[in-house]
Amino acid sequence: MLFGGNLLRQPAYAGRPHRAVGSLERSDFVMDQVFWIGVYPGLTDSMIDYMLESVHDAVLGALAPGYRQAS
Repeated sequence: MLFGGNLLRQPAYAGRPHRAVGSLERSDFVMDQVFWIGVYPGLTDSMIDYMLESVHDAVLGALAPGYRQAS
């Protein structure tokens, strides 16, 4: 299960007692190198479609400046 990278680096955990096993370098990699899209089980099909279209348009816009999806 992939959760959110190294949670010990999140502000909510600053100063909290904790236990870490190892260097957590793989968790740091996930935190620094993975693109996260937050979701929850209550998303409808139309919400997911909107999210997919938005990500698609953002990626195409970054790859081809001036690109704009027809409305």
